[in-house]
Amino acid sequence: MPDYGQIDRKRGELTNLRQIRIEDLEEYEKWFAGQSFGESPRSQQYQQICQTVLDSLRGEIDRKRREEREDRRNRESRRQDLPWKIAGVAIAIVAVLISAVVAIHNIFFSNRFSNTGDKFQQRHTITKTNSNSATVSKPARIIELTSE
Repeated sequence: MPDYGQIDRKRGELTNLRQIRIEDLEEYEKWFAGQSFGESPRSQQYQQICQTVLDSLRGEIDRKRREEREDRRNRESRRQDLPWKIAGVAIAIVAVLISAVVAIHNIFFSNRFSNTGDKFQQRHTITKTNSNSATVSKPARIIELTSE
């Protein structure tokens, strides 16, 4: 004969299945599955109650196992994505460093050439040959565009 009071106590412990660890749920499942019942109406009623509890326990155990598998897959996926994320960050850092070096180089050399007008002037002259084979060098014209 089953102990109806113990069945009721165990059912009361299962009020919130989602907060119970999977190992504990498996222990409850074994306990409820191990109950045997007689032919009396009360026994039949408790047998149905135990069957309902067992169905709930098995459903929750399956749900938690699926969640564990999904969590494991997500962790593995994140672990596989990590090298690509590191590579992306490294490429971004290299691009920023290259841009900074180019900007510093441009600033340094543009100041240097603006101080030496002769070199700048020599590089930017237009050479023209006249019809009588005389070569004439003129400074290039600088045209400034302004927007209004």
